[in-house]
Amino acid sequence: MDIGAIESSGGISGLASQENIDKLAEQILQQLDKDGDGELSAEEASFPSEMLAQLDTDGNGSLNKAELSSGITTFKDTLFSMKDYASALNNGQSFDTEKLQSLMSGFSK
Repeated sequence: MDIGAIESSGGISGLASQENIDKLAEQILQQLDKDGDGELSAEEASFPSEMLAQLDTDGNGSLNKAELSSGITTFKDTLFSMKDYASALNNGQSFDTEKLQSLMSGFSK
């Protein structure tokens, strides 16, 4: 993912609205979709195959804008949850390994 695309959306915190997430997905498509078909093939995306398979909800082997948006939302939600969890730990709350494992699983959904 292009860091410039994230920064132009206001960083991770700028991804709070679905509109910004959709804009970021569109920017990613514009930058990486070499054949102009509106989807990212495995070659264009350069994602690990496991990640591509998880994001490819229609199973056609490529990612469309909706699938990218959904993946960005999952990533964002996981990051914000981990940030909240880290903040709680820093404030003296107890360490819950099940909660941490649950948050980390967000990266592999």
